[in-house]
Amino acid sequence: MVRYENIRNTTKIMNRLFKIIPLVLGMLMLYSATNAQVIIDYYNLLADYDDDIRLHKLTEKDNQWFTQNSDGKTIKVIVDKKNNFLEIKDKEKESSFSLQICLLKKSNGDKLIALAKNHKDIFLHGEIHILKFRNGRWNDLTEQIMPQINYKEFTEENIGLATSKFNPQLNHELEFGYQLPEQGTTITAQMQTKRLKNKCANNDESVLKYCESLNEIAYTSIDLKWNSKEGIFIVSDKR
Repeated sequence: MVRYENIRNTTKIMNRLFKIIPLVLGMLMLYSATNAQVIIDYYNLLADYDDDIRLHKLTEKDNQWFTQNSDGKTIKVIVDKKNNFLEIKDKEKESSFSLQICLLKKSNGDKLIALAKNHKDIFLHGEIHILKFRNGRWNDLTEQIMPQINYKEFTEENIGLATSKFNPQLNHELEFGYQLPEQGTTITAQMQTKRLKNKCANNDESVLKYCESLNEIAYTSIDLKWNSKEGIFIVSDKR
């Protein structure tokens, strides 16, 4: 009977621990986010949100920061503590990968993190997330803060692709990436066209079905300016 009571008491204690542990971890995360001072702090916190950041752990040596790529090769990391900017660049034979984060501040003092990742091969495949740490977790506010950018934004208004029905498949093939600001607050959306144009000129069968549409791309770069009062990005200059 005594043994049964001990087992029951142990079970109660374990159940309480299972309830307390997530709460403690959440409080530690909240404390870390509240006390984050430099971009390295935010990068480490983002490991719980993003797999690529989790895989690219940072180490410091002689005031320089490093990480390892998927092949185990050590690569240098750009860490600009003054401007709260961090960038990882990893080049392979036929492609490259970059990861950037920067700190954004609203006029009311709220802090947000911008995270951009770009994979470049024949096409440029980019993604961007605007994140805020709230209630013990990262919340993705991208749809609320970023304007909707697709291939039509890179064409002349009121002609051709700009007036035709949106084509999700074409948008997938004519992808673009994002460049976060190391200085200032303007994000740039960039479409890669040079390599694709060269392949079209050489009648490369792997890209021929995209060539006609590519001729209507009038811009390769779009500035997205930060409105700190409203906490949103606005489409600005096109080049």
